[in-house]
Amino acid sequence: MSDEPDPARTTGTFGSRIASDALEDAVNDGPFGLVITDAHGVIQWVNVTLTHWLALRATELTGRRTFQELLAPGGRIYYDTHVRPLLHLQHQVSEIALELVRSDGSRMPAFVNSRLRRDQTTGQQMVDIVVFDATLRRSYDTELLAERRLAEQSETLLQVMYSIASGLGGAISMDDIVAVVADRGSATISGASCAIWMFGDAGRSVVRVGGGRDAGHSRLEITVPQSGPALDRLAAGELVVIADRVTMHDEYPLLSKWMGATGVDSALIAPLMVDGALEGAISYGFATAHEFDSAELRAVTALATQTEQALRRARLVSAQLRSQERLEALLEFTDQLSGALTLDDVVDAMVDGSQRLLGAIGVRVALLDDTGQQVDFVRGLGIGGRVGLRIPIESNSIGCTAIRTGEMQSVEDRQALQERFPDSPILSEPEFGRVVAAQLRRGEQVLGGWVLAFSDEGPADLEDMKLIELFAAQAGQATQRAALHDAAHSARMYADLRRLMSEALNRAVTTAEVGRVVTGEGRRAFDAAGLALFVVDLHNPLVLVAEAVSGLDGVTVAASASIGDVTVSADLPGWAPLRFVTGHSAVVAALAGLLDGVGWEAAVLMPLGLFGRAIGLTVVGFDRLDALSSATRAALSSFSAEASVAIGRARRFDVDHDIAITLQRSLLPVVQPLHDCWTVSTWYQPGSELLEVGGDLFDVTELDDGRIVLVVGDVVGHGLDAAASMGLLRSAAKALVLVRSRPADVIAGLHAFAAVTPGVLYSSICCIAVAPDGTAHYACAGHPFPILRHEDGRIEPLEGGRSTLLGIVGAPATQAEFQLTDGATLIVYTDGLIERHGASSVSEMSRLSGYLADAVFPTTAARDVVEQMLLDQPTQDDIVVVCLTKTPVISPAQ
Repeated sequence: MSDEPDPARTTGTFGSRIASDALEDAVNDGPFGLVITDAHGVIQWVNVTLTHWLALRATELTGRRTFQELLAPGGRIYYDTHVRPLLHLQHQVSEIALELVRSDGSRMPAFVNSRLRRDQTTGQQMVDIVVFDATLRRSYDTELLAERRLAEQSETLLQVMYSIASGLGGAISMDDIVAVVADRGSATISGASCAIWMFGDAGRSVVRVGGGRDAGHSRLEITVPQSGPALDRLAAGELVVIADRVTMHDEYPLLSKWMGATGVDSALIAPLMVDGALEGAISYGFATAHEFDSAELRAVTALATQTEQALRRARLVSAQLRSQERLEALLEFTDQLSGALTLDDVVDAMVDGSQRLLGAIGVRVALLDDTGQQVDFVRGLGIGGRVGLRIPIESNSIGCTAIRTGEMQSVEDRQALQERFPDSPILSEPEFGRVVAAQLRRGEQVLGGWVLAFSDEGPADLEDMKLIELFAAQAGQATQRAALHDAAHSARMYADLRRLMSEALNRAVTTAEVGRVVTGEGRRAFDAAGLALFVVDLHNPLVLVAEAVSGLDGVTVAASASIGDVTVSADLPGWAPLRFVTGHSAVVAALAGLLDGVGWEAAVLMPLGLFGRAIGLTVVGFDRLDALSSATRAALSSFSAEASVAIGRARRFDVDHDIAITLQRSLLPVVQPLHDCWTVSTWYQPGSELLEVGGDLFDVTELDDGRIVLVVGDVVGHGLDAAASMGLLRSAAKALVLVRSRPADVIAGLHAFAAVTPGVLYSSICCIAVAPDGTAHYACAGHPFPILRHEDGRIEPLEGGRSTLLGIVGAPATQAEFQLTDGATLIVYTDGLIERHGASSVSEMSRLSGYLADAVFPTTAARDVVEQMLLDQPTQDDIVVVCLTKTPVISPAQ
């Protein structure tokens, strides 16, 4: 479209274009406003009608203001962003609804038509704007819109109600019904809501489960009276209509209050009758007052009927689903029990099934003991009674009653449990509701009981009770099967452990070794918490002495105890049979004075006897009250017999060994204290762990003339024979030292002695005599070189005074001399010190010399020398080392 103005319609200025006064009056005072602006919107001319509408003078507008400035703020934006662009594109815009602002700030609704043209005289673009007053038209439109909205609201209400009714046709559960009401009821016009109210607790409470301001998530629980205006009408099957809760407050005060709490001012409430009883209500309402018509009343009534049918259908489906769930739970529980081999596995499955499949908040499994007179709490979760608790079967607890009678027991709440079964340990728990107990049995054999606690109160559902009964039947079979499995497994385990323990006892030689096996292996074999072994004192048969313990940290163990004070038996020589004690207090009393501070639940006192004589006592403790099964008791009896034999054998060995040790130690010399100027240290290490002495010998003698005589020798051979020969040679050497003054004479006498004494033939020996001034003489018969370590660390092997091994006929005995100065040390040793498998004597001698050069005597002792040379390596040869250090004597004047 061209933007050039039409020549036929344009004749120059506006004044010249008006052909007559009548036309000019019509333009100025006609029933419309007329404004002419330039291209920028600045007003060039305005008619009188528009100035009257706006209460403004033409001089206030012409050339001073734009047309946009006459508009309300929103209209200004719209005119600039929509009208002006369209004018430039189309040159004309019609019927634009805007608001003009009068001089007093009030607004005038108007319709605006605009046209863009070009003035023929000036060539400038001009905009003609015609304004029509739309005040009455706006009022008409508002009334029409209100009527239309009211009609649409009623229509929407009916459509939504029918939508809910159709949705209820497919609802098969209460959740589905609530979802339909919440979802479809919330998809209405603004401010509307639909909700279901379900009555419970004998009509004393009502729960709102759908709809409201937060439709789909609202849940409100309130208490209702037994009767009332609204409740009575609903119970009679009538609708309750509240068009305005404020005006209806006097008639329905409580209902009006609840409506206000949920943001509803008008509502239709229809009863939900199921099997002739009022089960609840369905409501539909608005956040504002609303007059419900007959169509809406019929729709809500139909909606209630649909909801009643949905509730009946949901109950049937729920019952079917519940039956299916019970069957699936039973099958799952059966499958879980089928994989349980041990009693622990079965109990774990029962605890898990009670919570996960039955919904219990607490569970306790209790089993009868071997006597059938006690009930042991095995395990559980969430309810009272610690594991290991034992109560008499005659106790008036819900579990014991179920076990005794064989009938399921059920109470509705804590008060009922307290009144009927006051001995129930569950009463110590703070929170629980309904409690059910069932008997565990297999055929005619009663095994124990199963107690379940639930959070809700009230009577148990018959179907749930039947399910628990079926669970208990399956659990009873699994319990007996697991008990048989555990018994067989325990028998095999005990057999294997007893075999291993028997082998260990047979290998044990000493009483200490037997004690370690009895306490260590015995505790492991019986899975005991602690074990202690006491033996009868060899010197006093009426006193028990602690030999070995295991697992008794924190327990006071008596070092010794009088047999008369021990509650096993005071009769000798025989002892009472094994004594089994159960119960913490009974265990503490039985062990008083023997083991104090134990926390055991069960204990066994096993007297040890052999050939009618008491030889000891073994105490075995357990943390579990049910630990002393028949299989365990039989195994403990066998263990007691084996331990008795082992202890008896070890005691005999200990006696024989003590005798042998005493005799062997008598062969070793006792070094008497020497003069202050001498410091001597000795070390004897036998090559056998079973002997205290071997074939090596040493002797240190201080003579009346002040001389110190050292004798160190080595008898050929090892073992007890060599030790006996060593004793002979040492005695002979001692006698010769006392009667002969020269070392060479001592060696000559020993040559003669060895020649007629086969056990000492070919022995090596060294004799050194040191005078108080340090002058020393020595003689060696086949013996390693003694070593002189000077004060400055120099090492000097003493290689003189040599002769052959003892007993060789015609061997001359010679002696040599050296000086032992202050601070010097003489080291005499046997060949076991420098003879090592895989190493030469030369290298070992060099290593010994290096160590002695750095040693500090007399701080360094003979034992240090041996340990340094052995370096924790075992040796099969006897070793003797004697170190003699000359220390200066400091006079009191110094």
